[in-house]
Amino acid sequence: SDHELAQGYETVVDPSVFVRFPLTSGPLAGEASLIAWTTTPWTLITNTAVTAGADITYVVATDGNEKVVVAEALMATALGEGWEAIGETFTGAEMERWSYRPPFQLVPLEGAHFVLNGDHVTTEAGTGLVHTNPAFGEDDYKVCKAYGLPLVNPVRPDGTFDPELDLVGGQFFKDADATVLKDLEDRGLLFRHAAFEHSYPHCWRCHTALLYYAQPSWYIR
Repeated sequence: SDHELAQGYETVVDPSVFVRFPLTSGPLAGEASLIAWTTTPWTLITNTAVTAGADITYVVATDGNEKVVVAEALMATALGEGWEAIGETFTGAEMERWSYRPPFQLVPLEGAHFVLNGDHVTTEAGTGLVHTNPAFGEDDYKVCKAYGLPLVNPVRPDGTFDPELDLVGGQFFKDADATVLKDLEDRGLLFRHAAFEHSYPHCWRCHTALLYYAQPSWYIR
C-alpha cells in the first residue's frame, strides 16, 4: 500500500488555518489563547491535545484587544502586523499540562485537552503549537500514547464522518473542511486562514483524497 500511495501525490490547495484554543488553567487561564496551526481543519472535530516543543520559547502577544501565545521565533509570520510581545515568555516544558477549551465538543474525550511536549514540534512554520489528533497522524499517535490520551476516530472506513455526529455527520472528510471553518468563524475561534498549496496523497486510480487512519493490527505466530 505504501508503494501505491507514492504514485498518487497531487498538488492541491487546502485551507491553512490558525485557531484559538482558550486557556483554562495555568498563569494565563481566562486571559489568553494558544494559537495552533493546521492544514486539515476536519481533524479539529476530535482535537485531543496541543503539542509544544519542550525547549521552544513561547511569547504572549497582544493587539490591544486579546492576548495569544505563539512561538517567539514565529510571532511575526504567525500573527502579522499590529501585534507586540508583552514581555511574558514560557518554555514548552513550563506550559506542559496547561488545559484549554477545545474547538469542538461533539465527541467525548476523557482526560484530554491539555498541552503536551513533543520532539516533532519545530519553528519552521505555523505557530510552534501543533493541533494534535492521534487517529490521523503518526507523530500525534505517538505523543498522545505517551501521555495516555484516548484515540477516538469518528471517520468511517469510507472516509465519511459517523452519520450520528452533529455538524459534519455523513460528510466526506475533505468536504467537511468548509463546514468546520464556517463554524469556527461564527464562534470567534478562527484566528485567520489562507490558501496553502502543498502535495497531498490521492488514489492514483480514482484521484480521491486519502487519509492516514490509525487502526488495530495483529501479528500472528
